[in-house]
Amino acid sequence: MQEYRTEARASLLDLLDFILEQIECARHPSDRAAAVNAARGVVPYLKDRIKGTEFQPKLALVFGDLMFAGHWSENWIVKESETEFTTFANDLVERVNSAKASIERPSP
Repeated sequence: MQEYRTEARASLLDLLDFILEQIECARHPSDRAAAVNAARGVVPYLKDRIKGTEFQPKLALVFGDLMFAGHWSENWIVKESETEFTTFANDLVERVNSAKASIERPSP
């Protein structure tokens, strides 16, 4: 297992905040492709960071196919229509906020 310099909880919260920031940037059509790619780019690190932690099952439940299916990256392809993108973005923001809440809560 790789050693990290930061505590898992703080690192994950930072990564999730970054995803939220990028999705908000992506709401502007001219920034959409770059912002979605930036958000998608942290997923492999996030997945590696949670391996073997109490957060792995929580995030797997919250994100499902968006991060944990074999084809997860296909789910992050920039949506063609504004309606499709808005639906994707709203769903992702809701999931990220749910993940953050579960991470911020101490385990029993």
